[in-house]
Order: sequence, then structure tokens, then C-alpha cells
Amino acid sequence: MDLGWFNDEFGHSDADAVPSFTGLAAELNEGSARIMLAKAHGTCERGPMVNLRWACDGALADQICCFNRHGAEDSGYWETTSFLAEEGKKEKEVTFYDSVSGKALFVAPRGRTWREFLDESKAHGWPSFRDEEVVKEHVRVLNDGEAVSVAGTHLGHNLPDGSGNRYCINLVSVAGRAVGGESGGSGGGGSGSNNSARSIGDHINDSNPWPTPTGAAPAVFGTFEGTDPGGDDGDADAAAATMQDKVAKALMAGYRHFDMAEHYRSQEWVGRAFAEALAPAATTGGGKGEAAPAAKEEKLLLPGGRADLHVTSKIDGMPCGDYAEVRGRVQAMLAATFPGSGGEGGPPPYFDCLLIHYPLERGADLGGDPDALGGGKAAAWRYFVEHLGEAWRNMSRLVEDGLAREVGISNFYAQHLQALLRFIDDGASGDANGNGDGDGENGNENGKASGSPRPPLARVSVAENFIDAAHPEEELAAACGAAGVRLMAYRPLVFLPVLGFLDDGALAAKFDTFAADVAAEVAAEVAAEVAAEGGAGAGASRAGGSGHEMPQRGPAAMSQQELVLAWLASRGIAAVTSSGSDAHMKSNLEVAATAGPRAAGAMARAVRRRLRAARNGPGESENENEEEDENDPFRAAAEQEEMATLMGGGDEYAAFFKRMGILGGA
Repeated sequence: MDLGWFNDEFGHSDADAVPSFTGLAAELNEGSARIMLAKAHGTCERGPMVNLRWACDGALADQICCFNRHGAEDSGYWETTSFLAEEGKKEKEVTFYDSVSGKALFVAPRGRTWREFLDESKAHGWPSFRDEEVVKEHVRVLNDGEAVSVAGTHLGHNLPDGSGNRYCINLVSVAGRAVGGESGGSGGGGSGSNNSARSIGDHINDSNPWPTPTGAAPAVFGTFEGTDPGGDDGDADAAAATMQDKVAKALMAGYRHFDMAEHYRSQEWVGRAFAEALAPAATTGGGKGEAAPAAKEEKLLLPGGRADLHVTSKIDGMPCGDYAEVRGRVQAMLAATFPGSGGEGGPPPYFDCLLIHYPLERGADLGGDPDALGGGKAAAWRYFVEHLGEAWRNMSRLVEDGLAREVGISNFYAQHLQALLRFIDDGASGDANGNGDGDGENGNENGKASGSPRPPLARVSVAENFIDAAHPEEELAAACGAAGVRLMAYRPLVFLPVLGFLDDGALAAKFDTFAADVAAEVAAEVAAEVAAEGGAGAGASRAGGSGHEMPQRGPAAMSQQELVLAWLASRGIAAVTSSGSDAHMKSNLEVAATAGPRAAGAMARAVRRRLRAARNGPGESENENEEEDENDPFRAAAEQEEMATLMGGGDEYAAFFKRMGILGGA
């Protein structure tokens, strides 16, 4: 691959620059820019981690870290992240890790107070470090003052002043998580603990991107039959039967990520659609050794077979009790989802990800009074706390036995996740409150002698929750981001039918205006980049064939639905939708496709920029820009949460789960 164009544009510093550094910068100066020559992904071997600390923007990080030598994030950007909220009250040293490699780059404050570090950073607009705060093994300063990591990550610039070297650094470049045994330092890792790689039980997953070519959040097709399973059996069964055709259509449209559940009646019908798509072409027709045209099409549909699918399913309730019984349930789910697999020496079936569907006892009445679930929220929380450890050990054993590649949670909120992470961090030493062994006779029932070493606990990889614009769940998203947990949103569009009735129609108008502005900005940005790169084919070339192709054109218009999905994608959240409409399937897939690190380029940057402009305007304080804030449709939607829910634009069962353990719920 000829990357000379890249090196011409990005692979060198100012050739005329003569280094005149003193102090540590002189020691760090390499004298040449070979460290920044083209690699597999711009100046780096790969893109930034997906789950950056402090809710930093992944698309912006990719642009700044890997495809840039002189540009920077906006002045004051670091103050708009969760950095100050997470670290500001600790007043302890924070370790800043390379967003690409995970290597420690800076530790601050050192040789000064936390307030002095913040004041200087605020005054200059970017985190500003001094010589004492540099991890010199991993940082270099080039001839023109550019600060880079040894991995090729652009960090910022050294801008000396009267106090010595001052390293002015982009937060998105140093928002990574520790990997490879790196010391997290005191207060490092964004959670106040050492987040270096420890074991399978470490809930901080530093390499936990979405399993897509770009690592971006995918479009997920949901398979809930759409009829209350507790209602009329005939209606539910009829609705479930339609899912075979819907899934087949989704596969043809390009969906590869599917969401299922033991609780859904559609498992068998989804399994039939998968079986047809995975059937060898030679068995479906044709003469004289050749497959019929339809068979060839099927063969091309999933050329990688089962590996081309990513299937998430959910086990009903907390999987407590005898592990053999839990394993049998999951094996039955797999048999329905992948009928005939594992036979005649074939590979055994597995779920790519298996979630605990909800934090209650199996068989909870999800068609009845939500306030009565689990005997009420107080009793439900007690049950959750008492059975959490047992349930997660069983989930971990399912991974160990190969029935699931990853495990996670659904309808767990921040308080549930924190309890689970405490249990994992404690090494399964008790229940979620840390009380005793928490195993009882279950150790023998699970085939493990009491006191014998338990298998390692699996990390929490995915969480699936009800999230839409009126219910943005920012606290949950922040907790998942800090723990390296990927987030999925079910029912992400449920509030749209009531949108026109909220705020006397003004909210719908805000969404329409915002969508039009985003669409125009995307189109203009893409057109400018394509023109600058020499034509329509330049995007794929610039991406180096890495799967991060730039879109060739922006949308001429954007619907409210597309805007909400783009907003979720820009937050790294995978939206679960189940529309059977060809047009909606195509649109949903296109929105997700434009949300990857390079192709989020256009859409995610546009959504983020316009939201920041609406919330902050030209000033630095949100309170100074109330007029601009009024143009933010997502903030306005969140303020209408209660009204949207009352009008049917919510989920009453999700609301119950969210209240568990809160306000006297325990």
C-alpha cells in the first residue's frame, strides 16, 4: 500500500525547526519525526480505545490522535467532559494513559497542588503538564515542539513559559485505560482504583470495542414478538411466527447483530431464519454439482458462516441455584436459536453475548403491575443483593464452559452495576454487601467442594437498557463508560409518537430544526473532505483500507428517527430496533455505518458539535448561554421525561428497575 501521500501530509514536523529545549524536553527530543510515519491506522498501529475515560468523544480522539499533527480539540473541551466531576473532588494524583496504547504518559499533580494544576489548565484551555508530571519512557518531543507518544499518538505541543516546559495536551489523547500491567497510579483509571490488567475478573475491559469493523456501535435487530407474552397466547404465537420472515429480511438488508431472549416466544422462528441463512448452498438446489441461483445468494449472505453473526440473548431473571439447571436452560436456548448445530462433529453452538435479562427472580410477571414486581421494590432489592453473587458465578461458568463468549446485564442501573462490580472486585468473597461466603450448599450443588478454588469471574461486557431521548440515562452511561461496559438501548424510539404533543409541539420543531442542521453540516463536511482528497474515491484511500472509509456524501435530509439513532451512535450506544420496513431497515443500518471512528467523522462530529454549540454557545459557562441551550432538543426532551412517560412514551417496567435500591428501596 502506497502511503506516501500520508507521510507528505502528516508524517513530518517542520523541517526548518531547530530544537532549543531545556530540561526534560531536551532529553525527550528525538530530532526526527520517524516515530510519526504512516502505520496501519494513520500514525498509529490501531485506533483509540472505544471506551475512553471521562466520556471523551471517540471520533474526535481518532481524528486528533491518529490523523493529525497540528490540530487540537477545542479550547476548554476537557471541561465539558466528566473529568472534573470524576476527579475534581479527589485531589489525588491522576494517571493519564495513551488513548491508543494504554501506556502511562502523565501523572498529575506532582510538585504542585491539584488547584494549581487545574488553574493552569483552565487558563490555557487544555490540560497542562510540567516536567515532573511526564512519564518519560513513553513521551517524546519532536523538533517543532510536537508532543507525541512512542506509539505514534499525537498528544499536543510543548509550549515553554517562564516556569519551564509546559506540555499542552489534548484530553482525548490521554483518556485511555491502563493495559499490559501499567500502573494506574493513585486515583488513575477514572474510578480511584488501579485499573491495570489483572484477570478475567477485572471489570475494566480496556479492549472492549464493539465487534464491528470499526469498533463502533452496530445497528442491532431486536426479535421481541411485539405482543405481551402474558396476554393472549394465540396473538403472541402469531406475532412470534412473523419473526422468521423479519429476521430473514433483516439478514438480506445487512443486519448481522441480533438481540434475543429466553423470555421471547420468537426463539424458534429466529432459529429457523438463521438455519436457512447458514445452510450450505449445495444443499438448497442446483444441478450437475452447481448451486441454484438462490443458493449462491444464500452462500454469499454469510460467507463466514456462524462467525458472521453476532447474537446476544438474555436468560430469564437471575440465574441462581443449581448450575446444571442453569446450563440446561442455556443449552435449550442454543438448540432453539441454532437448530442442528453441533451435530456430526460440528462446532458446538454458543451465544456471542448472554445477559441477565432483569435483576429479579426468574418468571417475574412482566405483563402485570410493575410496582408489584418482586413483591415491591424493597423486597426486589433484597432478593437482588442476596442472589447476585450466586447468579454471576453461574454466568461466569457459562463462559468457562463455552456456552457464551461474553456475559452482561440487562435492566440493571447504576446501583445494580456498582453492586456487581464490588462483588467482582472482592473476588467473590461474599454477597453484594460483602457478607460471608454467600455460597451455602450451592458450592456442592455446583460440583465444587466447599472451600475449593472457584473459577475466575467473568467481566461485565455489555449492558442493555431502555434508553431514548426523553430517558437518556446519563448516570448509567457514565457508570458503564467508567467500567468499560458496552451499552445497548432497547426501545430507543418509543417517545417519538408522543413527541408532537410535548411542549405544545415546540419540542418536535426543535428536533426537526436540529436534524436539518446536522444533515446540512454532514453534507458540507463530507463534500469538503472529498474535494480536498481529490474526488469520490479518496475517502477509502485515506483510511488506508482499514475499514474506516469516509462517507462519500452526506444525507440530504434527516428524520427524527435517524437523528435519535445518530445521537445514540455518537455516544457509543448500540440501538436495538425491530422495524420490518425495508426503508427503515436501510436507514437504521446507514446511520450505524456512519458512526465508526472515521466515518463517525461526519455524523457523530456534527451531532456533537451542534449539541455543544447549543449548550455552551461562544462562552465557557452553560449558564451564560440560556438562549443557545433552548435549541438543544435532547436536553429539552430529557426535561419532558415525566410527561413523555405519562403519555406512553416510556417503559414502566424499566422505571421500576431504576427505582430499586433508591430512596428507601433497600
